[in-house]
Amino acid sequence: MADGIFTGYDSEGRLLEIFLTDPTKPLYGRDINITIKDAEKVPSHQGELICVLRHFLKSVQKKPVSDKQVDAMSLAELVDEALKYKTD
Repeated sequence: MADGIFTGYDSEGRLLEIFLTDPTKPLYGRDINITIKDAEKVPSHQGELICVLRHFLKSVQKKPVSDKQVDAMSLAELVDEALKYKTD
């Protein structure tokens, strides 16, 4: 996002472009609006997304599955498992 701080992917491993909708507003201490767009048409970052999701699932406090099970999961399974931690 700001200065390339955030990287995002869709559930298929497509890289997303995340940027401030109004970059003239101060970033910290305020509500901000962001815009998210596809950065590529064909998903080519599945490997990176798998690594991020495995790292996340292995680091959560109450693990529903073991690290070994996480390592064996497909991308779709990792996404489904990670969505259990979604907040509104």
